[in-house]
Amino acid sequence: MIVKLVVENFKSFLEAVTVDFTAGTTSRLSGNLLRHQNGERFVKSMAVYGPNAAGKTTILDGLYALREFVLFSSKDQKPTARIPRFEAFALDKSSSKHPTRIALTVDLDGDRYTLDVSATNRQVWKETLEIKRTAKQPGRKATGQLLIERNWVPAKNKFVTQLHEDLGTELTR
Repeated sequence: MIVKLVVENFKSFLEAVTVDFTAGTTSRLSGNLLRHQNGERFVKSMAVYGPNAAGKTTILDGLYALREFVLFSSKDQKPTARIPRFEAFALDKSSSKHPTRIALTVDLDGDRYTLDVSATNRQVWKETLEIKRTAKQPGRKATGQLLIERNWVPAKNKFVTQLHEDLGTELTR
């Protein structure tokens, strides 16, 4: 289940915009709520509304961009290939020098995975995959673990990648 989406420096959004599926405290529309095993509540569906050119489609485009990044970034792609759909904020030329950031948090059987990617349409600058094991009670703090971290180091003109030991031996990584 999707828990949260963050897009920043993407198309019509310069500042970070967060879409959070966590439900508030109201009991209205209780048929639209999912209850997590730890008691947290999330909405089953969400409506995004607003005037024309407010960024409604841009939120969906952020999901599509991250989807394509995950599905196609390492499949038969040359290192110099363009990264599709990662488009910087359109109304400021200086923002094109900074990476677009898209982060998605999903809950899979009580474990929260966050994929956070910062990239331009030419290169990945930073990519992390983190897991947080959710506590049995919503007030308790979840423990987090960084599984993958990949950073572009301009001075060395290469990526530095760190993989957590839980990902297996060097050959299977």
